[in-house]
Formats: sequence, structure tokens, C-alpha cells
Amino acid sequence: LIPSGDQRWLDILNALSWKAEWVVDHRADAHAALGIRAMRSIDSLLERSPNPAARAAVKFRLANFLGWGTGDLDAAGRACAEAHALFEQAGDRSSALLAENELAWIRGLQGDYPAMEAAAQRVAQTAQAAGERFAAIQGTHAKGFAAFIRGRFAQTEVALARSNEIARQEGKAYRLVVGLTQLACSLAAQGRVEEALPLLEEAKAADPAWRDSILPEWETIVHWFAGDFPAALACAQEAAARAVGDLSKRRAIGVVFAALAAAEAAQPALAHSYLDRAWRAFGDRDWQFFSHACGHAEAVLAWQEGRPSEAVVGLQESAARILATGAEPFAALVFVNLAEVAAESGEAEAATQAAEELEAIARRIDRDLCHALAGIGFACCGDADAAQRAVALLSTMGCRAFHARALDLHGRSLL
Repeated sequence: LIPSGDQRWLDILNALSWKAEWVVDHRADAHAALGIRAMRSIDSLLERSPNPAARAAVKFRLANFLGWGTGDLDAAGRACAEAHALFEQAGDRSSALLAENELAWIRGLQGDYPAMEAAAQRVAQTAQAAGERFAAIQGTHAKGFAAFIRGRFAQTEVALARSNEIARQEGKAYRLVVGLTQLACSLAAQGRVEEALPLLEEAKAADPAWRDSILPEWETIVHWFAGDFPAALACAQEAAARAVGDLSKRRAIGVVFAALAAAEAAQPALAHSYLDRAWRAFGDRDWQFFSHACGHAEAVLAWQEGRPSEAVVGLQESAARILATGAEPFAALVFVNLAEVAAESGEAEAATQAAEELEAIARRIDRDLCHALAGIGFACCGDADAAQRAVALLSTMGCRAFHARALDLHGRSLL
């Protein structure tokens, strides 16, 4: 309603609450385009303002909307760095820490999880030493998230347990729901499904508004690791039915796993519909490892539709891109499919390379599920002992689909 350059934008500036937590929690992602236009209109009027606090607050919101909404990560990084410097100039140490933490997140959005984890660790330590408890929640959570994506699971559990504890103490229900959800996904990615599922129920009990969080879509991921594809699809369908507006980027990874679950459940039309929805969320931008995971699902569908050579190429590209971000547990999921498709297609060298990548990831992460996936990879290449090892490891986990795959490979090796 108000044109750019109109002084009434400054009235809007004065009406805003600069401590609004929904900004820091990245909850404006699906409506960011409107926010970007508003913040840029205000920012243009503040270029020569002597008030660094106001300028910082506007640039900080702009950075959030750019990074989590449109995915313009270079512009988001510049705006956030400016906000950080202006908060420091204004003497607002608490907000400066939040801006520093947002810079850590932007490194993660750019696909550099090691840099994100290191930067978030510095924020967490500084915030805890300064008694800035809200910034401590944010920094510790960001550190835990980056560690989870990298497969540094011991560090994940320590960090998320700490951030969840502070969130409980401070009554930050939304932050607790997100923390419990991501801890559940971390446990599921280790094969500890029976420990993961109760955390989702705890998260739902912690906040009646849990559907506003990422839990509805990310619950799909936990059920996918469990091999419970009907449950995964039921969660995805409920989330889609409740969705308002466009799918946001941070929710889209759950929709990618819904596509994978639909593919496993022999529902290709449903799988394509979920995958198309996820692709639309990312557009033409690389965003975390999430956008590369779309290529994983696309290649699995190509395999099922009788295009194995196309599937092998797609899986190789997706695995390499995910691995480059540091998201090793999720790269491993692609390499398992690659070993199977390549072996079935008679591409022995590609299958062996995939198995060797799985073995290298398993050595670094050192969790039973990773070792079992490496066993599946070598079993695809004809190693009967590897198939038997995978069966033994998976028999103690709740990952039913991987266990079934290992049993199938073991049975074929016995024949």
C-alpha cells in the first residue's frame, strides 16, 4: 500500500518489535518476499540515519528473509554482516550475538556445515559466558544441528540436550519443539529409532502449536529411517493438508523423504508429486544439502521407471554434491542406492566405488547403521560375508527396510 521512499515507512519501523523471536526462529520463511520488500523500503530511508540500532534491526530481518525465504544467500550474508557491525556499534551485545549466530546459519545454508558448526560453537561459548541465555539457546542449537548433519552424533546429543534444557527453563516452547524434533532425527539417522519416536511425542506434548514448527514434515524422516513407509506417508499427507501457502525451504527436506517413501511404497505418481513440490521450494538455488537430496529422489524414481543408466548418473551427482557439504549420513543414503543400481546394471566399478565411499563414511562416523550400510554396499558387489555382517548389525535396530534389504542380499548370496 505504501510506495517505496514514503516517510510513512518510518512509522512502520517504530511500530515493529525488534525482539520478535519469530524472526530469529526463521518462521517467516514462506512469507519472506513481502518482508524483503518492506525491509528494503525502510532500509533505503535509513541510509543516513544516525541510529545504528534501527538500521541493524532492519538489516537483520532482511538477512533472515533473504536466507530462509528466497535463498539469496550472498545478499543474506552481506546484510547480516552489516547488521552485526551495526549492533556492535550500538552497544547491543545480545543482538550482535544473534546476528553472529545467523551468519553461522548462513554458512550452513551455503552448504558449509563444518564452518557453521565452528561459528555456532563460538557464539554458544560467548553467550554462556555473558549470561545471554536466549543467544545461548540459539548458538548451542545451531552447533547441534550442524553436528547432526555432519554425523558427529556425540556432539549433537550434548549440544541439543543443553539447548533443550535452557529452552525448558526459559519457557521457549517453540525452540524446545524444534530441538526435540532434530534430536529425534539425529537418533533415527544412527538407527536408534526406538529412542527417536518418543521424542516426537514429547515435542507434541510440549507445545499445542507444534504444527507451526518443522515437526510435521520432519517426522516423515524419522519414520523413513524406521522403514515404516505408511507412517511416513501419513505424516507427509497430514502436513500437506494443513499447509498454508508455498512450501518453505526448511520444511522441504521432509517432503523429499516423503517422495523417497512413496517410491519405496510403489506409488510413483505420489512420489513425483512430492518431489515436484520440493523442487518448487528450492527453485534454481542450492540450499543446504536439501536441494541436492531432490536429485537422490529423482534418481531413485528413474531407476524404478526402467532408466538405470540415468539413475546411476543422477545418484553419482547427488552423492558428490551432498558429500561436498559435509552431510555424510545423508550422502551414505545415496551411495547405498548407487551400489544397488550400479550392481544391477552391470556397472561393477561404480558399485565398488559406492561401497568404498560407504566404508570410508562408516570409519569416520563409526555408528552401527553406517557400518551396516557399508555392508549392504559390498553385498551388492557380491561379498557374502558383508551381507551377513549387515544382517547381524541391523537385526538389533529399528530400521526395518534396511534390515529387509540386507536379508535379501544375504539370501541371494547363500543361493
